[in-house]
Amino acid sequence: MANAKPRITYSDKNRATLGELTVALNLSKSEAVDWLIENSHRIAKMDSGTTPELKQYSVAEQKEINDAVANSGLTIEAIAREGTLQRARYLNSIAESQAKLESMSTDDVKKATFKGVSRHRISQAVEKIREHNDQQTEKKNKVCITRGIVFKITGSNRSNINKFFDEYEVMIDDHNHKHELTDADNRKGKGFDLNQLLEIS
Repeated sequence: MANAKPRITYSDKNRATLGELTVALNLSKSEAVDWLIENSHRIAKMDSGTTPELKQYSVAEQKEINDAVANSGLTIEAIAREGTLQRARYLNSIAESQAKLESMSTDDVKKATFKGVSRHRISQAVEKIREHNDQQTEKKNKVCITRGIVFKITGSNRSNINKFFDEYEVMIDDHNHKHELTDADNRKGKGFDLNQLLEIS
C-alpha cells in the first residue's frame, strides 16, 4: 500500500493569503506552495527592506510592485515617488483651476476660452469617470478613461487632451488597470448615452 501524502493544514489567514497567491500567479495551491519555498530566500530579503507603508498591500499587489521593480530597474521608492508626485500634481492642478473658475456659472465655463479652462474641463471629465468607476459594482457600467472618451465629453482640443494624458499617464493607466478596463469596454452599443451614465448635464 502506497504511503499517503501528508496533509498540510493552514490557518484561515494563511489559507486566504495562499488563495490570493494562486490567483496572482495563476497556479494551483500545491504549485503556489512550491513557488513560495523556491523563492523564500528572495522574499525574505525583499521583506526585510520593505517599509511599513508597503506592507499594507495584498500578496497580489506586492507581486505587481515586485514585477514593476524587476521590469523597470527602478526601486520601490522611486516608483512610489513618481506615482505620488503625479497624483499630487494632478490634485493641485484641479484645485488651482477650481479656485479660478468657482465664481463662474456652468454656462460661462463652457463658453470660456482663457488659458487653463480646457485643462480644467479635461481634468473634471477624468475625475468624474474615476469617481463613477469606483462606485460601480458591475464592470458593464464602468468607463475606460481614453483620449477619445474625454474628447467626446469635453470637446476640448485634442492636442490639450494628449498633453494631459501624457502628463498623467501613470495615474490613468493605474485606474484602468485597477478596474480591468480597455477601450473595448467603451463599446456599449447603439443608443448608449455616455453623459447620462456619468450624470453629466
